[in-house]
Amino acid sequence: MVSPARWLACVGLALLAGCGSGAPAAGSAPDAAVSRERFIELYAALRLAARETRDTLAFEVKKREILERHGVGEGALLEFARAHGGDIPAMVELWDSLDARLTLPDTLDPPT
Repeated sequence: MVSPARWLACVGLALLAGCGSGAPAAGSAPDAAVSRERFIELYAALRLAARETRDTLAFEVKKREILERHGVGEGALLEFARAHGGDIPAMVELWDSLDARLTLPDTLDPPT
């Protein structure tokens, strides 16, 4: 039987692996601080890109383009999550804002 600590470590590693190589995007500043609004903006752009692509390699290309365009590395996003993840009320508010941003286009009436 697998211990809970080992199981959590495996899940954590799998999640980090899903984020890509962990290397900063070319030309980005991985140590630059990311604000709450910028985190929401970038994460929303990444989620929309993931929706648009079915291929992992195509998503990786789009992800690098998005991060490079904003001058942010993956490390900065992970650091934001680590720094603020313990503030549950703030993170709930952040995810609600992100969810609203991602669902807004879906709730608009199509043009007639």
